[in-house]
Amino acid sequence: MGKIENINQGAMMYEKIIHDRGSTFSHKVYPYFTMPWHYHPEYELIVITSGGGKRFAGDYVDDYYPGDLVLYGSNLPHYHMCYGLLEEDPERVSGSEVIQFSGDIFPGDMATLEEFSVVYDLLGRSRRGIKFTNPPSLERMRSMMDFLDRQRGIKRLYALLRILEILGRMEDYKLLTSEDWIGNLIGEDENHPVNKVYRFLTNNFKRNLSLDEISAMAGFNPAALCRYFKRHTQKSIFECLSDIRVGFACKLLVNTHLNVSQVAYESGYQNIANFNRQFKRITGYSPSRYRELVASAVRHTRAAGRGRMFE
Repeated sequence: MGKIENINQGAMMYEKIIHDRGSTFSHKVYPYFTMPWHYHPEYELIVITSGGGKRFAGDYVDDYYPGDLVLYGSNLPHYHMCYGLLEEDPERVSGSEVIQFSGDIFPGDMATLEEFSVVYDLLGRSRRGIKFTNPPSLERMRSMMDFLDRQRGIKRLYALLRILEILGRMEDYKLLTSEDWIGNLIGEDENHPVNKVYRFLTNNFKRNLSLDEISAMAGFNPAALCRYFKRHTQKSIFECLSDIRVGFACKLLVNTHLNVSQVAYESGYQNIANFNRQFKRITGYSPSRYRELVASAVRHTRAAGRGRMFE
């Protein structure tokens, strides 16, 4: 639908993907969207199953509807603004089915293997986000995902590759982000200083972290690291840490009965007032209101017989 000049990059959070047990990739059903502006190293194939709202991907925004099918590339920031939660109307809550997979499942020399050429090209295009403008029907996509879910071992991996090959051969698609936006991405180099910092924060966000400790890990002096990190991400190291902590808190609020103080502590906050402030800055809601809105959406979803809670 159009490009956006700016999204609050300081509110972008890293999402830690937990894959299905015994698998290197995940298929999940989400009866509602809970993540704000976020990114993750995994590729994400998402089909909208209900509701509607605004889709943000990189510097792109448009409307989404049931049946929409999009492939987000590794580390491409995205966000689905559900009209139902925004308007506190459970009748309009959005649902989706998602497959998330790491690039590690593919051969290291995939670029030279003819058998993988279609998939390799698809993944390359996904760096900008791919919206399939004439996708398989919603029923067919859900059927293919359900089939994948019933498979184990090599058969499960083959089912994913088959889905990707089908999508890779489709000629009706639209690349979402602008070409020059690609330059803003960090890429997949795990030794890049910014990626090293993200990984360290993700693995240690529950404890107190000092700038000196983070800088020593990255091999920078503190002032230089702060400048370098801000230049590449448009946010500070500790804004990034808050994003990670609040993302984890969202999952605790949705999936546990811990009170807000306990959620704050488990997410790495020692000060409840600071937790409340950071949570509202990133999500737009207080922790209690966020939990109420999602709980309302869940009750409506269950009453309607749609979807299932995600893990």
